[in-house]
Amino acid sequence: NLILRVDTSQNGDINQQTYLSGAVNEVYSQFNTLVVSLVIILAFMIVVAITTTIIIFKKRDIAIMKALGTLPGRLYGFYLLEVYIIFLIGFVIGIIFGLIAFGIFSLIMFLLGNTIIFHIDIYYTTALFVSCIIGIFVVSGYTLRQIGNQKIIQTFSKDIPYNYDASKRLTKIPRWISSHGFSLKIAVVNTVRRKGEFVRYFFIFSMIFLIIFTLALGSFVLSSSSRRWINKSQGENIIVIGHEDVVDAYSEMYEMYSDSSISIDEDDIDFIDSKYLFNSSDISEIKS
Repeated sequence: NLILRVDTSQNGDINQQTYLSGAVNEVYSQFNTLVVSLVIILAFMIVVAITTTIIIFKKRDIAIMKALGTLPGRLYGFYLLEVYIIFLIGFVIGIIFGLIAFGIFSLIMFLLGNTIIFHIDIYYTTALFVSCIIGIFVVSGYTLRQIGNQKIIQTFSKDIPYNYDASKRLTKIPRWISSHGFSLKIAVVNTVRRKGEFVRYFFIFSMIFLIIFTLALGSFVLSSSSRRWINKSQGENIIVIGHEDVVDAYSEMYEMYSDSSISIDEDDIDFIDSKYLFNSSDISEIKS
């Protein structure tokens, strides 16, 4: 939920418009947006998977309530409300623990001499919250309605389909995998039996590894590409010819992109002042 920004200066003004506004920073900002978006998708998938699993493990309770004559509408509302309560409590606890973790992190950074600027990103937090609310209603609610439409005897199977045939031969790929040992065969059989649970965890772990791969490869590519781009756009051996005040002003203008405490505008120096301009004779001497 927290978007953090580190200001390495002690008394910097973070509202300085040109601070970290270069082209390289734009690329890093887009990369950070991609990573945050993937994390939001991962959080959404985890929430939906957990709430759906909770409903599936409530199948026996649902069967008992159906046997006692509970109306389907009340049945759906009761268990869906229970899932929403669990989600809201978890969401609030997650924010609290996130703030505590940030406090510890900011204390460590403060001891290292860095100032941490804190704010909660309303857009990402709201998008995650609303998407989870909708996802629970659509996905978990659909699972709940499916369970409600089943016969009472069919709802006692939990994650294993009630019509699963243990004597059915495995398909070619699982049969080939299971032929490499009895333990592996049992693992494959259990995976096939709990196909729904396997699919939920498969998507979650796939998203986790996608984020890890994106962070690792993206950080390496961005770091190497930005360094090469900067080195090619500006060499290391640079000769600057001009008035001392103008050279100092230009140097500070470049430093503005990485130091928020520096601010240079047109009122600080008049670049067209006659004392800052070259004489034509000086230009001829430089060319020669």
